Amino acid sequence: MRVLITEKIHEAGPALLEARGLEVIRKYDLSADELAKEIAGVDAMIVRSRIKVTRQLLASGGRLKVVGMHGIGVDHIDLAAAQELGVAVLNVPDGNIDSAAELAVSLMFAVARKVVAANNDVKSGGWNTNHFIGTQLCGKTLGIIALGKIGSRVATVCRAIGMDILVYDPYCSQEHAASLHASLTSLDELLVKADVITIHTPFTPETRHMIADEQIAKMKDGVILINAARGGVLSEQAAVRGLKCGKIGGIGLDVTEEEPPGKDLELLQFDNVTITPHIGARTHEAQVNVSKLISQKIADFLLQA
Repeated sequence: MRVLITEKIHEAGPALLEARGLEVIRKYDLSADELAKEIAGVDAMIVRSRIKVTRQLLASGGRLKVVGMHGIGVDHIDLAAAQELGVAVLNVPDGNIDSAAELAVSLMFAVARKVVAANNDVKSGGWNTNHFIGTQLCGKTLGIIALGKIGSRVATVCRAIGMDILVYDPYCSQEHAASLHASLTSLDELLVKADVITIHTPFTPETRHMIADEQIAKMKDGVILINAARGGVLSEQAAVRGLKCGKIGGIGLDVTEEEPPGKDLELLQFDNVTITPHIGARTHEAQVNVSKLISQKIADFLLQA
């Protein structure tokens, strides 16, 4: 049986597949037409976030049995079409939890302490200490939207640095929140009380632009927003308006609505916005873990089918 890998992953995973007797085909940067031709002759495909797995693409896979997502989010995969066509979709919800959570927290610090702007100033010859008065996170209230595995890890880390934790998550139990010393609340109350708000919800039709003008208007003046989950949960145009009027004090993003964003993305013009290129899972440890885990799942599925 043959497994197509469409984007480069750590070799620990392909080595595992080959050790279990599967043929691995590495074909990166294929056009849509090229990918459709390749998928016709494979039993499984491993993708990352760049490839959009559409109904049309899935229909090209005459013998395709399973698609593996190298990571957590599957919003770029047509799940309804996969189900109709009998193609299983597997992901790895546990392989990059620590790495993703650590990036979210690092964005909080970077924005609160103006790290990027200060770094750029020094490298350009400046030493303007009074220009970079930041915000201390200890003693502040953190609002976490979605207390899943990554959100829970963020709560643990931020509690340790002295932040009070509020959580909005309609699927979270009081017991789980209490175990993390966090308080479950409504979204409106979180928006009103939090000094820092971090988003950890998946992107779905229900969560699209769940943070927009109406929600930003309820926030504290100078609030810090972090989105290291999925682009589109935070409305970028609303965020720009919040920055311009001073309601938002700073934003940290690892995701954007269009990836990569166009050069005309207005958020790129603000010094108090820090943007990274979707690197939440891009640590050596997470790359090895996720590559091995998704490969193991693919191998188990194909060989036990």
